[in-house]
This record gives sequence, C-alpha cells and structure tokens, in this order.
Amino acid sequence: MLQGTVPLYYGSLSLQAFMGIKNKFQEEKYTWIEYPIHLFAWCVPAAGAINVALTENFNPSGSGCSMAKAPHGCEADPDILCERGDDIYTL
Repeated sequence: MLQGTVPLYYGSLSLQAFMGIKNKFQEEKYTWIEYPIHLFAWCVPAAGAINVALTENFNPSGSGCSMAKAPHGCEADPDILCERGDDIYTL
C-alpha cells in the first residue's frame, strides 16, 4: 500500500510548482503547502495499509500479495485452502 506514496509526491510536486508559478515564485506565499504535502503523501497510504492489515485482507498470491479475504483462487480450486497463513513458507 505504501507504493502510493511516490505518485502522491509527484502529484504534490506539480501542485507546489503550480503554486510557485501562481505566486510568482515568492516562497513565503507557498511554502506553507510543504508540510501538508508530506503529511498527506505518507499518512494516506499508511492508513490504507494499516486498514487492510487490521481487517486481515493481505493474502499470498503467486510471488506477491493481494488484498482479499482469502488467498487468490481458493474458491475455484479445491486444492487451495481458503485459510489464511497456509503459504507462509513462501515468504
């Protein structure tokens, strides 16, 4: 979930550049936006990751992880248990 931090930062840099152009690069008029940018870029993805972890929605899926209540494909394949934590050895 923290992979959302980088796109948020890039989007925020565009916002900061826009604010700089709009205010004719007078830094005292747009430096206030830096703190909310850092707060937003880290807190929003972290809150999403914490929410998914607390609701037990992280599950193994091939070589990575997926966000679902049960492991990927367990409903369609009778050989895959619909139980969390079975594939822990792949980590």
